[in-house]
Amino acid sequence: MKIFFAVFLILQSYFLFAQDITISGNVKNQKTGEKLSGAEIFTDNKKLATTSNSYGFYSFSIPQKQQKVFISNFGYQTISLVLFLKKDTLLNIELLPLENTIDEVTIRAKKESYSDQRGNFIVPIDVVKNAPALLGEADILKTIQLLPGVQQGTEGTAGLHIRGGSPDQTLILIDGVPVYNAYHLFGFFSVFNPDAVSDIRLFKNELPAQYGGRLSAVVDLLMREGNKKKRSGSFSISPIAGKLTLEGPIKKDKASYLFSIRKTWIDILAYPLQKLSRDQLLAYGFYDLNAKFNYEINPQNHLYLSFYAGKDSYSNNNGTSKFGYSWGNFTSILRWNRIFSPKLFKNTTLSFTNYNYSIKNSFQDKDNIFSSTVSSKIQDIGLKTDFDFIHSPNHITNFGLSVTSHQFKPEISQTTGIAVPNEISPTPSTFVADGQAYIQHDWDITQKLKWRIGLHYNSILVNSRFYHSLQPRLSLTYEFSDDWLVRAAYFKTNQYLHLLSNSSLGLPTDLWVPVTDNIPPERANSFSIGLSKKIRDWHFSVDAYSKSMYNLIEYKEGASFLNDLSAKWYDKVAIGQGNSKGFEFFAQRSKGKIQGFVSYTLSWTNRLFEELNQGKEFPYKYDRRHSLSTNFMYKFSENKQFSLTFSLLSGSLTSLPTSKYVAQRPPAFEAIDKNNGYYYYFNQLGDLPYRNNFRLPIFHRLDLNYKTTKTTEKGQRSWVFSVYNTYNRQNPFFVYIKDNQLVQTSLFPIIPSIGYERKF
Repeated sequence: MKIFFAVFLILQSYFLFAQDITISGNVKNQKTGEKLSGAEIFTDNKKLATTSNSYGFYSFSIPQKQQKVFISNFGYQTISLVLFLKKDTLLNIELLPLENTIDEVTIRAKKESYSDQRGNFIVPIDVVKNAPALLGEADILKTIQLLPGVQQGTEGTAGLHIRGGSPDQTLILIDGVPVYNAYHLFGFFSVFNPDAVSDIRLFKNELPAQYGGRLSAVVDLLMREGNKKKRSGSFSISPIAGKLTLEGPIKKDKASYLFSIRKTWIDILAYPLQKLSRDQLLAYGFYDLNAKFNYEINPQNHLYLSFYAGKDSYSNNNGTSKFGYSWGNFTSILRWNRIFSPKLFKNTTLSFTNYNYSIKNSFQDKDNIFSSTVSSKIQDIGLKTDFDFIHSPNHITNFGLSVTSHQFKPEISQTTGIAVPNEISPTPSTFVADGQAYIQHDWDITQKLKWRIGLHYNSILVNSRFYHSLQPRLSLTYEFSDDWLVRAAYFKTNQYLHLLSNSSLGLPTDLWVPVTDNIPPERANSFSIGLSKKIRDWHFSVDAYSKSMYNLIEYKEGASFLNDLSAKWYDKVAIGQGNSKGFEFFAQRSKGKIQGFVSYTLSWTNRLFEELNQGKEFPYKYDRRHSLSTNFMYKFSENKQFSLTFSLLSGSLTSLPTSKYVAQRPPAFEAIDKNNGYYYYFNQLGDLPYRNNFRLPIFHRLDLNYKTTKTTEKGQRSWVFSVYNTYNRQNPFFVYIKDNQLVQTSLFPIIPSIGYERKF
């Protein structure tokens, strides 16, 4: 009935507005020719006519008379056009970026805030680049951690725990394609190079129907297209990495390229020191590469080809034992945008994704030889098509479908040695067929009351089991005035992939696994209600939410990834449920010399598993009751600015043993001697009667950043001075018991750094 109702609205609005003139096209950056998403177009009565979609396309209808329209976007100068058209017209609009300006002219207050009407967030890339960061390396996911409802994991890590969810319950997309492991350096940096990203969107309060496959939230990133006007580039150097970006037209105003690479210095700088040591050789390095090509065939057709590749590798060799990780992502995307008519836009994407890691471990002494290789691999081939049908200013319908073939190879292992005469049989590959379809309708019921109703369908075929679900999405907003509104949202989600995690670090030992005959899909129901208000230069918003989660999985008591290589992953897990609720507050100032925001979250998150914690409910490991974050920037002048970030969080939870015992070693480890670290491990296991029974001390940290920029004949150069953990707070990274004493390990002391940036 809902679908028939949406079709009725489409037909009704078509005949109602048949006499109007439709104007459509793309909104672009005037300097680079790149398309701009989220640009708003207003009529002369300051009524919102339309907003450009993720690919810059817009469409709206006006009467056949002279009309003045305004076009605005965050970070760009607002322009006005006088239109007097007698037929449907294709019109591309270019906006000039606001560079080194303090005040911004906009038409409506909501455009000055990162938070939109529905409580989701659009984060300007300049906010990411100007925020203080560890070792001066700007990080998209760490900036998102500052927003309300988003909890960070362990000190310094980039993992996202959104509204009580685990990191795998947030869908992270780059150009519409999922990224499975989004972290470098064991989770301390994300794989996303800010120089290659144009658009950052966080959906957590309301989930559009086009997104599926995760329980909690979506982080949707779009890569830049490359400058269509002229060749340009930039490079930067920080204490940990170097970055180079090149871009320019292949054919002016028609085709362009973007190439961006980031490489760590750690392995290069450490190599001479490693050569001086004869006892132990350590090596670590990472890189990521982004490339994109686009070609505008004609005003109605546009092709994009983009690539991402990244890899981390770590090794430790002390002569008798060797240990190493390697993990990486590769993604290739072919996308076709087509404007069928002034009212209908299509985006088709063909993608290939490959994620893999391997762990190698061996030791050898006079009497024993042991070696093992454990690897996991995921390959995806996907095809999806999305349509935007803008049939009137008050009615917009989005619909589409996708198919994806997943191949999972978890825990493929091979073990040899005197103690293990036979190889451990590998887990066979699992093939999963994933189909999704959706429809969504935006309807401005009145000028003040608006709703969005959608339906997402997801089906999974794994082995001989077929899972499918209908997931409704609904959001309402009511604008009392241009200054304040109230909102409410509900969405249901299902998740068919699970991440078995031993830690919060995003380590490669975290296993992505599919549903099976015995492991059902995760499910969640999310509700929220909130309001937003503008008072002078400040924008305030408050939201309350509640979420129920089902069929969550965690390792059973005493089980982990590496402690028993002979057991399959699905024999080590327990199935349970969880719940989360909380209040979120966000205040932002976007005008004047001092700009920034304050966010605060009050939340409760719990888990319940029959096979864990004696069947009693326990708090989630990252159940932080209070979370306060601030980010502010002060502009001394057009080329000098100072920024700070401060975070104050309740301590995370950990499980501490109340007693110790000696465990029987698995067959693969029976031959090890008393001087080996594995022997100590199996003789120091603790009894954990209750999960997450100890809360770590309060976490707080202040980071500072000062940037000075100078324009030269050949471009622009900047020096960046940063201080991480300014007052040297010893925040706990983890705690452990040694000699019956609780010992705290802190990761980062005060760390000053200097960075250099050059644009040419």
